[in-house]
Amino acid sequence: MIKENLQMTIYAIAIFICLILSFASCSNNNKKKFVSSEVDLEKYISEEIQKLENENIDKIIPDQKFFIGNDSLKQFDLKDFVKTKRIFFWFSQNTCTPCIDRCVEIIKQTFPDYETNERIIFVSPDYPVRFRNNCHGKQLLTLGNKYFGIEIEKKDIPFFFVLNSKMQVESIHVVNKNYFLRTEEYLQKIMTLLCANSY
Repeated sequence: MIKENLQMTIYAIAIFICLILSFASCSNNNKKKFVSSEVDLEKYISEEIQKLENENIDKIIPDQKFFIGNDSLKQFDLKDFVKTKRIFFWFSQNTCTPCIDRCVEIIKQTFPDYETNERIIFVSPDYPVRFRNNCHGKQLLTLGNKYFGIEIEKKDIPFFFVLNSKMQVESIHVVNKNYFLRTEEYLQKIMTLLCANSY
């Protein structure tokens, strides 16, 4: 009787161990599938961003009037403004606030003189008017036509870009909220570019 009970206990323990191993194996497979789907999603986002950047690089921006802050009486021509190399940070009020905040942090890290640096331009076509004079420490640039006229503006995705003196998009960077290191690297390159074109 004791022998039979011992055999039954050993048998039950063996089944229990098999079940645990089987569950662990399934759980591991699910984890692998989850990690794999995460990697696939990241890859997809990166590819879409690359596509957006490729679609908008080299685009010619039409000239238009603009003003800075709330002073709409002092209007300037965009083509004259971009004769000096500048980095534009474009965002919408629909952009997630943490994304804008993180981008501003990266700008501040890269450009310590960020608030007084006239080569760093913030543009937001739909941001509340009350922020025109002080949006994260910068005055907003407001375009006469509201938009630059490039396709990416329709996406409500924050992005950085540089125009050359021919009004052509010379460089563009779409922000990936899952990979801000890429934004840091981009702004470091732009800082070097702006310093090289200092005049």
